[in-house]
Amino acid sequence: MGGPSMLKTPVLKAATKPVELLDEQARQRHAGEMRRYQSKAKARLPENLADDEPPPKLQRFLVESTTIEALTEVLRDDSEAKQQAAAKKILVRQDEMSELVGNLDRYRSGGRGGGDRGAYLRLYNGGRHVVDRVGRGPLVCPNWSGCVLGGIQPEVIQRIAREAADDGLLQRFCYAVPSWQGRGVDRAPQAEALARYAALFPALCTLRPPTLEDGSVNPVALHADAQRHRHAVLELLEAVQAMPDTSVRVKAALGKWPGLFARIALLFHLIDLSDATARGSEVPCTLVVPEATAHRAGAYMRDILLPHLMRADAVMFSSIQTGHARWIAGFILAHERQRVEVRQIVRAYKALYAPEQRTELNSVMQSLEAMAWVRPETPTNPARPPSAWQVNPNIYTRFAQRAAMEREARRNAKARIAEKVERIRRDRAASEASERLG
Repeated sequence: MGGPSMLKTPVLKAATKPVELLDEQARQRHAGEMRRYQSKAKARLPENLADDEPPPKLQRFLVESTTIEALTEVLRDDSEAKQQAAAKKILVRQDEMSELVGNLDRYRSGGRGGGDRGAYLRLYNGGRHVVDRVGRGPLVCPNWSGCVLGGIQPEVIQRIAREAADDGLLQRFCYAVPSWQGRGVDRAPQAEALARYAALFPALCTLRPPTLEDGSVNPVALHADAQRHRHAVLELLEAVQAMPDTSVRVKAALGKWPGLFARIALLFHLIDLSDATARGSEVPCTLVVPEATAHRAGAYMRDILLPHLMRADAVMFSSIQTGHARWIAGFILAHERQRVEVRQIVRAYKALYAPEQRTELNSVMQSLEAMAWVRPETPTNPARPPSAWQVNPNIYTRFAQRAAMEREARRNAKARIAEKVERIRRDRAASEASERLG
């Protein structure tokens, strides 16, 4: 989740490049298999047509810009299926998630919660799924399962969150809401790490659940020493859910986290198994998730998923007024003002500069007043709203670290602007000098 400058697409492309390669290699293999199959079919005599072998199926690992009907064709597994999900599930990559979410209600003009939403909700859990179609009969998917990965802009998901049915779809996602990363560091890629990452995926696709003699799946268990990390996650969830300012939406998302811990712990375990296989080293015990893996899963949820979930909730359900209040609060912290005036705010913040937005500004300041950040000064004309506010000095103690971050961010922004202006001036001067010489 981030604006256009957050480089969401390059990150998604880099992360899914090995899966894209698997899909492309499968297409090339299928093209060769189809040529051989068609050649053999042409050579068969009419009396041997009954013995024809079925055409080869196209193995799929990745889909984009898909529909539920197209997903059904990928995940079904019967004699008439032309495709096959080689990993028993599929990756749904959406460069812009707004396209996918926008298609969910396309069968219900003016309604919410219809269309494909139910199918995507079930996609999260997996399991056998039968799709009945008039004229085509039932299409059986042995494992209706997929992972949805994509990027979206804050303004778009805010609109979706406001208008969407509260059916738990948004709570099924794991969010990443990065802050501005600066220019980064120009350095050579770590070739060894990239090669190790790419080698994971072919090994992951060959893994199959261990089975018992009767054909049922043998479950993978947590090591006894790993249980404490699961309990630590559960205790964290209970503490966060008990906080008075935790929204109902966050509580609903956290309600899925006991199961999410099991998914992530198993995923990390499978990665360790596949990495060992790809590198030719000793493969860990398949049926037991070790303590170190459970610790890593718990730390990932605590230190990465939870903070990003809270940030995503704030982004999705923040109003325009919330954004104004956040900017003005940062303005106060950055300048350590004892009082703040309307004219100071509107000079620095053009979003509230217009006179017709003065009512909105007053409403924002009332919200800061309710949070004990400011206290209005009595206006000389009682019929007019306040034009200045006294700032609560306690905020500079309570939010000292945030104040330092605000000052640093604003200094950096000014420095970047000054650098760009100076570069434009130099380029313009060089261009003018070149024209004179010409």
